[in-house]
Amino acid sequence: MHSSYSCGDGTLGEPPRRGEGQCGNMRLLLRQQQRILLGKSDVAGWGAFLKNPVNKNDYLGEYTGELISHREADKRGKIYDRANSSFLFDLNEQFVLDAYRKGDKLKFANHSSNPNCHAKVILVAGDHRVGIFAKEHIDTSEELFYDYRYGPDQAPPWARKPEGSKRDESEGRAKKHQSH
Repeated sequence: MHSSYSCGDGTLGEPPRRGEGQCGNMRLLLRQQQRILLGKSDVAGWGAFLKNPVNKNDYLGEYTGELISHREADKRGKIYDRANSSFLFDLNEQFVLDAYRKGDKLKFANHSSNPNCHAKVILVAGDHRVGIFAKEHIDTSEELFYDYRYGPDQAPPWARKPEGSKRDESEGRAKKHQSH
C-alpha cells in the first residue's frame, strides 16, 4: 500500500498531459467538483445542469456508485429497464458501478450521441474511478450530456443515432451498461 499518487498514470489509454498544475487523478481524489443542479431534462425525466460555466477539459465531478459484478448488473438491469431508468456504468472487465441508490447528481446526466461531456475511467490510488469532464465550454444552466456508448440495439429510441452517422469511437472505455 503506497501513498504516493503519480500524475500521468491517470487516464487509461492516454498519454499524460503536462502543465495542468494539478493532474486529473488528484482532482478526483480531492473531490474538487463543480456544483451540479437537478432539473427537468429537455430529453427524458431529470437532467443534470451546471451552476457555473466551465471550460473545455474541466473536471465536472465523479460518477459514483456501488461496485457490483457484471452478472449482478445484468440482473439489476432487467429490473431497471422495466422502470425505464438505469444507472449502471461499465467500469472495467470485472466491475460495474450502480449509481441507483448511492450515486450523486451526475448520474442524472442524459445520453447524447453528440455530447458536451465525456466519461473517463481513471486510476486513483489503485482504484478505478469514473470522472466526468467537459468536452467543450459549457454555460451556466446548460444540460449535461455524455455518450453512454450503447451497443447497436441497446439504446432507448430517443437516444438512437441517426442512420449513417459514424463517429470516432476511440475515447475511453467507459460506457453506460445495458442488460441484454
